[in-house]
Amino acid sequence: MSEVDYDALEYGFILAVRLQEDPRLIGFAGFQNGLLKPNAQAEVFYSIAKDFWNLGYGTEALVGLLRFGFEVLDLHRIVAFCDAENAASRRLLEKAGMRLESAFVKDRLRNGEWQDGLGFALLKDEFARTIDSTR
Repeated sequence: MSEVDYDALEYGFILAVRLQEDPRLIGFAGFQNGLLKPNAQAEVFYSIAKDFWNLGYGTEALVGLLRFGFEVLDLHRIVAFCDAENAASRRLLEKAGMRLESAFVKDRLRNGEWQDGLGFALLKDEFARTIDSTR
C-alpha cells in the first residue's frame, strides 16, 4: 500500500501502469481537472502503449481507478473524455461501465486539425450496481 496522502492531492495525480512480472512502464493513468475532495468529482485519464493494446490492461487500469475513486477517495462522479473517432477508447470506457453523456463538436486540436469529442460519466451508485452485477 502507498504512503501517499491522497487527501492532500487536491488537483489529481498520475500513476504508472506496469505489468506485475515486468518493471517496464506500459502506460499511465490518473485523475485530473477538479478538486477531488471539495467537489467530489474528477476526470479520469489513461494511456496504454500500442504494443499492449487489446490485452485488457487499459480496462484493468480504468476499473481500478474507478474503484479507487469511489471507494477510497469517496468521489460522487467521475468523467472521462475521448476523441469521437477513437472507437477503442470508447469501447474501453463503456466496458468499464461509463455511459456516454455528451458529444462535443471540434473541441480538441489533434495534429493541427479540430476533432469532435465524447464525454462519459459514472456516478458512485452506478458503479456500485455495476460491480454488484459482476459478482
